[in-house]
Amino acid sequence: MRKVIWNVLFYTGFGYLITSILFRQNLSELMGRNVADFLDGFAIAIMLVGLVFLLINRYSAEGVKKYELEENDERNIRIKEKAGYSAWYASIFLFGVLAMSFIFLRDTIDTLTCAWVVAGAAVLHRVIFEIFKVIYKKKM
Repeated sequence: MRKVIWNVLFYTGFGYLITSILFRQNLSELMGRNVADFLDGFAIAIMLVGLVFLLINRYSAEGVKKYELEENDERNIRIKEKAGYSAWYASIFLFGVLAMSFIFLRDTIDTLTCAWVVAGAAVLHRVIFEIFKVIYKKKM
């Protein structure tokens, strides 16, 4: 079942991206440039998530079994929960600072730059989550 979800994510993102490239002018006129750019970024994101998990699942049968055992281990589940809470608090603070800075800089910064900064912050959220996982693995 999980492989089906990752396949659907990958192919949905890829399909939308190809459609967007083919009909770029029409989509920009129909939805507006900012919405079309947002949907392009979202399509790329879900395509990459699907691709990463497809590669994990297809890497090897042993790797998949080991990965599933580690995912279902109670200690690892607890570590992910604690790391998730800590990363959530750090990300809320980070996005709050970004929101306030965008409010004060709204006349000097364009929307594309804001989009890239927010995308970078979303990636930073995942990095913070992984850092907290390492910290809690050492503590527990």
